[in-house]
Amino acid sequence: MTLGEFVAVLERRGADLHRWPVAERLAGEVLLETSAKAALALADARRFEEHLALHDPVDVIAEDRIQRVTAAVMAMQTGQPRPSTRRFSIERVAAFLGMPAEMLTFLTRFATPMLLAALLGILAGQQFSRSQPYIALLEPAALWSTEL
Repeated sequence: MTLGEFVAVLERRGADLHRWPVAERLAGEVLLETSAKAALALADARRFEEHLALHDPVDVIAEDRIQRVTAAVMAMQTGQPRPSTRRFSIERVAAFLGMPAEMLTFLTRFATPMLLAALLGILAGQQFSRSQPYIALLEPAALWSTEL
């Protein structure tokens, strides 16, 4: 077994050599006796697996999901509205900004698109005013000018 094959099996099967198929395990053990790089790769894989075992992010995610699903089921059974799972609700942002939620709703639904349209209109006007053919359309006297 080469070092590359050893690393490939190590990544595929894990750092516990007893989980490897017999032929691959025997070849890996022979390589470990002769190669310091293989031993280093095995030690790194073991440290990585120990770190994963100590700090399993799946448990935290699963616990959070369990709590949210349980709260939603309880709310459905009691007839209460479902708790919000959104991080940034209009009410929370409005409370942070110190304004009524209705005002923030108005701004996000009506005023913001109007301001965006006005800004795009200004930018388009500036872009078109810089090109020479459009200046001639805006100033008819430039059409009869003999100077270029």
